[in-house]
Amino acid sequence: MSRKVLVGVLDWGLGHATRMVPVIKALSSRGLHPVIASSGPALEFLRKEFPAGDFRELPSYEIRYPVRGNLLLMVFAQTWRVVRGIRRERKIVEAWCRRERFELIIADHRFGCRSSFVRSVFIGHQLSIPVSGWWKPFSGIINRIHWSMISGFDTIWVPDYPDRRLSGDLSRADLLKIEFIGPLSRFRRPLKFSSRRYCVVAVVSGPDPMRRHFVEQVAQQLEALDEPTLLITGEPG
Repeated sequence: MSRKVLVGVLDWGLGHATRMVPVIKALSSRGLHPVIASSGPALEFLRKEFPAGDFRELPSYEIRYPVRGNLLLMVFAQTWRVVRGIRRERKIVEAWCRRERFELIIADHRFGCRSSFVRSVFIGHQLSIPVSGWWKPFSGIINRIHWSMISGFDTIWVPDYPDRRLSGDLSRADLLKIEFIGPLSRFRRPLKFSSRRYCVVAVVSGPDPMRRHFVEQVAQQLEALDEPTLLITGEPG
């Protein structure tokens, strides 16, 4: 019988899904059976990346983002929707674990993708939430709530270097059980080409409508360059 590992992936944009590709491949190469659970565009992308994979669907947190306005305020206005999504997710995962034997759960920023009786790992580089403006006095409270949601996991994997952090202050947190596992990427070292094709390559990912708004801004800047450029907009297909 294959040794199963449940891999939960957040669906806010495609960044979480793409960085879990090497993790899923590493599990398979070690003789384990990844069961991939996600929702929305992230699940669609992973189905294409692993056409023979074993997939499950988890409820989306259904966060909506503004094109303009205060992002933090809008997110907090939807707190109950997020909490409800996490609770539903936790019930589903616990039910799966009662029916099947999983050796491990790995959750990329899915707070409810853990179990009381299966070792559960949280993957994330954003352990701290940057707070500015008139929200800054509440920074400590906001981050302690965030840390309490993560602390229920047995281990926290940060895809970064401990001594030269690509994520900067985002990965600094008052948490125990943190392990730095190095950056995760599905990119491979490129072959040597005789000539350079692009001067700038921009890769954009994230939730809509903010992603579309940012793509428009990047496109304008690239068009202003008198050089060949490539813009990858983070849309499946």
